[in-house]
Amino acid sequence: PNPEEGRGLFNGSHSASLQLLYEPSDALAFSLEYNRRYFREDDVSVSGGTGSFLANRPFGDTATTTDNLGVQVNWRVAPIFEVGGWFGATWADDKGGGGGDDLDATIINFAVTLAFPDLLKEGDLGGIIVGMQPKVVYHTLERLEEEKTGIHIEALYRFQLSEYIALIPSVFIVTDPEHTDENDTVVVTTFRTQFRF
Repeated sequence: PNPEEGRGLFNGSHSASLQLLYEPSDALAFSLEYNRRYFREDDVSVSGGTGSFLANRPFGDTATTTDNLGVQVNWRVAPIFEVGGWFGATWADDKGGGGGDDLDATIINFAVTLAFPDLLKEGDLGGIIVGMQPKVVYHTLERLEEEKTGIHIEALYRFQLSEYIALIPSVFIVTDPEHTDENDTVVVTTFRTQFRF
């Protein structure tokens, strides 16, 4: 709870979602999600920190509303291979009211996923993800549209040590970070330990 002005039930940042899931078979699933969000001034993170700086704050720190639509699919082609992916679109609207500008932006993201259950032994999982992090493809101020496209490529493997513990090494590469070729390609390795209770 925070009693400061602009952080109440109706004027603080908030989100509302609706998700529909359709599974025509045990091997195939489709999902459609709509999300409506409001970010109060100085609390804007349109793409949750995963996209470029501009995709997160297309109008700076002014109050922003977004309508978000996401489509996901997953298909178990065989017991040891699954293919899936998603496409997301965000329509952002500047609610700051400064200077009388009526600013809008469209942000998209997508990915294709490959999964290999029980790859080396039962319970293990290999995975590959290739996609694009959130990117501004339209902006009322045309100079703020991101022309280049950075690609995210990730590979991971989950070693299932027991029912409750897994080790997950991974590496990911981001080409043209911030969707500009002025930045060098980034390579990051991670090593996680997962505990289930």
